[in-house]
Amino acid sequence: MDANAANDVFGEGRTEAARGFFEWLAIGDGILVVGGKLLRELEGTKCREWLPQAERAGRLVRADDNDVDRQTRYLQDNESCKSRNDHHVIALAQVSGVRLLYTNDAALQQDFKNRRLVRPRGKIYATGVGDKFDKSKRALLRNNVCAAP
Repeated sequence: MDANAANDVFGEGRTEAARGFFEWLAIGDGILVVGGKLLRELEGTKCREWLPQAERAGRLVRADDNDVDRQTRYLQDNESCKSRNDHHVIALAQVSGVRLLYTNDAALQQDFKNRRLVRPRGKIYATGVGDKFDKSKRALLRNNVCAAP
């Protein structure tokens, strides 16, 4: 989950799709994988109180911060990403193997689906276009492409 979506999922007035994602994380089969800059960003959002509870419940897995930060620097140095400020999200996917991302950032979506950056190609859960918890969103969560390695 990108930090730009955290307040959608954990804030007041959730959309149907954001509520479906939250329930998948909180009581379903979902596992949130965090590490490096993304973890630090999420600690500044409305999900900060949920993070320690999720870790104790086995719903949060931490990737090694040093590995994620090292891969982030590599991506930045090589100008690998279209998204200018989300190299750390791609780095987390590369380090951890996560293949599902909740984000409404169009450039990050392109990077996450780019086979040169994320292999196998990642899947996107987004609410910017549709706020309903429809069949396609349910299928993404059911396929559990976000399971930690």
